[in-house]
Amino acid sequence: MCHPTPVDGCYVPVLAIQAFEVEYFGKSAHAALAPWEGINALEALLQAFQNINALRQTLRPGMVIHGIILDGGKANNVIPFIFPLPG
Repeated sequence: MCHPTPVDGCYVPVLAIQAFEVEYFGKSAHAALAPWEGINALEALLQAFQNINALRQTLRPGMVIHGIILDGGKANNVIPFIFPLPG
């Protein structure tokens, strides 16, 4: 991929990249019938995202952190149990 630049060429200086993947495991349960039987992995993932977001205010200029949630559950009435987070 090449981003538009004021000079010719696709080779421009980039930030160092460190990618990693994280999986959160929980226990699925029906959210209306027995939510106490579930362990919500999505809640754990969202808390991690919020903590990373809070960390951003301490980063030096030019340092960036990005993430993406690929799988956030299959149904809205089931407590989700697996969520990968690739970098």
